[in-house]
Amino acid sequence: MIHEAAKWPKVQFRLAGAGEEEGPCRLLAASLGCGNVEFLGHLSQVQLGEEMRKADVFLFPSVIEGHPQVLGQAAACGLPCIAMNVYRPDFVVDGKTGFLVATAPEQSERLRMLLTQGELRRSMSEAAVRHAAKFEWEDVTKEWERLFESVVARRRSLGTSVPEGPA
Repeated sequence: MIHEAAKWPKVQFRLAGAGEEEGPCRLLAASLGCGNVEFLGHLSQVQLGEEMRKADVFLFPSVIEGHPQVLGQAAACGLPCIAMNVYRPDFVVDGKTGFLVATAPEQSERLRMLLTQGELRRSMSEAAVRHAAKFEWEDVTKEWERLFESVVARRRSLGTSVPEGPA
């Protein structure tokens, strides 16, 4: 991300979190003269949401996350996301709500597109909010309930026993 900040000196980059990569990122930002990078440190969920609502794009170059929930949070805040495709995240629909990329050059190109094409950024922002609504807790729990009920009904129709109550 720091290399991207060096390419876009008029764009403010804000990095949230305080992990093992913070130190090397700070050093790289200093060595590249990136005065447009702000390190926010660890943020509460409320603070992170506030920061996201101030942003225009969510760049998530990490390849070490399991299932990055932060992509869902960013989408819900209306941010088009750029993330690595290794996750196959449900929260990003490639080309609709953001971009899933395989390489750093592809990531750089997609960032350029979102930074220079306001209409693309706006349409992806709107699509991200609509898509994120599919992950509302009430809707997800109803879907799981329907799934469990269909499995139980199928097992009963096949004559397979279904345990009653918690195990």
